[in-house]
Amino acid sequence: MYITKMNSRIVNRFTPILAFLIIILFNGCGMQEMMNKTNKIHDVALSNCSCDDVRLMNYTEQNFRTYAYIEVVGMNGFSKKEIANKINEALKREVTDYCKIDEFTMDFINKGNHETVIVRYCKIEE
Repeated sequence: MYITKMNSRIVNRFTPILAFLIIILFNGCGMQEMMNKTNKIHDVALSNCSCDDVRLMNYTEQNFRTYAYIEVVGMNGFSKKEIANKINEALKREVTDYCKIDEFTMDFINKGNHETVIVRYCKIEE
């Protein structure tokens, strides 16, 4: 009887600690995966863009939805539609689960003007 009571005290004492460590482990893995995807989106967009710079401003997963936002700076004579198509096609090929992103926003900044293109599940909205 005493051994059983002692074991239950030990289990009761360490269960919250064990649960906390498991949560940290899984969240840590998720954070690393999110950082890898964030870097990959930035690198692919930058290498497939005829522009001065690409800034990945946000990549989040909230309430079972995924959002990404980039700024494309300086279009160098190309239209936002041409660049958006090129970036979108490259991301489809090179980023795992890119087509599962619920809303991917590209904000084109050129000489102080902002124009936005929204991509939902790999399809550019017109």
